[in-house]
Amino acid sequence: MSKVGKLPVAIPAGVTVNVANGVISVKGPKGELKQSFHDEIEIKVEGTEVVLTTKNGAKQTNAYHGLYRSLINNMVKGVTDGFTKTLVITGVGYRAEVKGKELVMNLGYSSDYIAIIPDDLQLLQLQMESLQFQVSTSSWLENSVLRFVSYENLNLTKERVFVMTTKLSDVKSVRLVLNKVKLYV
Repeated sequence: MSKVGKLPVAIPAGVTVNVANGVISVKGPKGELKQSFHDEIEIKVEGTEVVLTTKNGAKQTNAYHGLYRSLINNMVKGVTDGFTKTLVITGVGYRAEVKGKELVMNLGYSSDYIAIIPDDLQLLQLQMESLQFQVSTSSWLENSVLRFVSYENLNLTKERVFVMTTKLSDVKSVRLVLNKVKLYV
């Protein structure tokens, strides 16, 4: 058995978990997420916890055990709190602005880049140089952030335009590091 898989997943108030026909669905205040799972893993809802067990002790089954426990935990976190990532734009004259469902970015090119914001993604502009992405699925968040970061100018003689931080308090320390050393994150 997996060390991670042995741990039960707590279900907070306001979240419902249903398991049926090889699919687990988690519904909460921020939406509903569904995930199919392998038939060698048994998932049970016991009170306010989700418990996972394996049907055999095979190495691949143990890997699935930890994987599905982590996926279910992320689903519960996604429908209650959601996932956020903050991008800080560094550089003179670089800026981004949210206009309705569009993100207009001036990244040192002759014209602005306009990116359409998907419906599942909430994009908040905290300041002129920082954007905060919010979504209920962590993998969707990573893909969305990386798509917007791909617009930056990839000239390696300059600093990076986008810097990812997990907390807004990290912004000052990241700027100090970038100003002193050419750090390519």
